[in-house]
Amino acid sequence: MVASGAVVTPVLALVPNGTGLDLVFETAPNQSYTLRQRYDLIAGEWQTLRTIPAGNGGETIRIGVTPDSTSAFFQAISPAR
Repeated sequence: MVASGAVVTPVLALVPNGTGLDLVFETAPNQSYTLRQRYDLIAGEWQTLRTIPAGNGGETIRIGVTPDSTSAFFQAISPAR
């Protein structure tokens, strides 16, 4: 159980899906998220992959990702921006 007003940081996992990778995490109750990606950890703009509205929590989110380079960085921001 998460205390009211607590900020929960989701654990992001990359899971092979046969043709690429899925970015996977589980939602928390009453939390919205923005998932973002960029190819350089220090420089460059974060690109929004998806915005997830707040819900009841416990939903597993899977987003197919195909990085355009040998490395990519992902972040989940809550509440969504």
